[in-house]
Amino acid sequence: MPEAKFVAVALPLVLVTIDQSPAPYGRTAEGRTTMAFTFNPESRIHVRTGQAAVAALLGLVLFGVIGCDAPIGDREEQETVRKSPASTTERESWVAPTVPVAQPVAEVEPEPAIPETVSFEYAEAAYRDRRYKDAVDLFAVYSERNPDDGWGHYMLGLSARMAADLEQAEASFENALSLDPNHVKSMLNLSRVLLDDGRPDEVLAHLEVALDIDPVSDDGYRLRGIAYYELGRDQDAIDSFREAITVNERDSWSMNNLALVLIRQEKFEEALLPLARATELRKDVAVFQNNLGIALERTGHVAASQEAYRSALAVDDGYEKASISLARALELKEDPAVLPVNLASLALRFTAEIDTWQAPLAKVPPRDESEAPDAREPEEATEQLLEPLKSDSGGTEKQDTSTTKPDTIKVKPDTSGTLNGR
Repeated sequence: MPEAKFVAVALPLVLVTIDQSPAPYGRTAEGRTTMAFTFNPESRIHVRTGQAAVAALLGLVLFGVIGCDAPIGDREEQETVRKSPASTTERESWVAPTVPVAQPVAEVEPEPAIPETVSFEYAEAAYRDRRYKDAVDLFAVYSERNPDDGWGHYMLGLSARMAADLEQAEASFENALSLDPNHVKSMLNLSRVLLDDGRPDEVLAHLEVALDIDPVSDDGYRLRGIAYYELGRDQDAIDSFREAITVNERDSWSMNNLALVLIRQEKFEEALLPLARATELRKDVAVFQNNLGIALERTGHVAASQEAYRSALAVDDGYEKASISLARALELKEDPAVLPVNLASLALRFTAEIDTWQAPLAKVPPRDESEAPDAREPEEATEQLLEPLKSDSGGTEKQDTSTTKPDTIKVKPDTSGTLNGR
């Protein structure tokens, strides 16, 4: 025990101190001062008896102090206390000075230089690896070397948006559109940049052109719905999200967005239907589960809302909004009169409801059958500026990297305003 060791050390020190009684100072013939010690064996026995009692008492006192509330330091501190003090003069007379050892300086690896010649495939690999800043640098070089390749500007725009450089992204998509004004994907992604930048009023003109060219683009209708929503035009937003779902009955993000508009209008019962279907299609999206929980909670289905919030946290355990919502729901008591909710049945009802909506294709003017049989369709660009890419099979195909939004677009969960799944 540390206490016992302390007493064992302290006791001999006390005995030696008392045992060696100094005699009066004296002088030698040379005039030097001397200190003489006298040793009386008989008196030493008596003295030692008293000394032992004193030392034992002192040791018990010390033991009691250390064993109670006094904090015990780490090993290094204890070793420092046990060292016997030595004068500075003695130490300096024989202890060698400490010489600092020079530490080798770690070499900083230089950042890899961008090659003067960058291939499209090399830059695209950085994008697919989600090294978006590298992709921006590489596609910037590629586009400078190949100013007439619209795909280079398009990919530079995608990379810049993912790197949160909205100014570069906007300029790049505009460059791509200057080369091919009919490139729908550049219009759609330019609209995403404008929405990211808080400019929904500028989005509508681009999307109208895109939907005129491609009237079955669920992305186009969904983005237009988001722009309407952010402009406060709720009914227009609802119509656009419905059009997106009519084009693509598995567009779960448009279902989620439709529900958010209904939640903002406090139509919680109606919001349950698209959210039930969205969570059925995508169980791995935490924001869908959280929004479903909101609708369930506001319709009195407290227990079901708790399960929805738990499902959201099972997908993303760091989802703060779901944590707050669950904590709130756990404090609520469900009315026994509330009937249990059947989410599968609600999802079926929503699927049946989609069939009653007017398809956006009905808005496309039908072709005039009185036209001459050899009448030509509107010509596309005479020169294919957006060059096709080589596929692994040796053929060619157009690059399409904007369709995997769940993997490439960071979702910002929000049930109070901003819509997701752009």
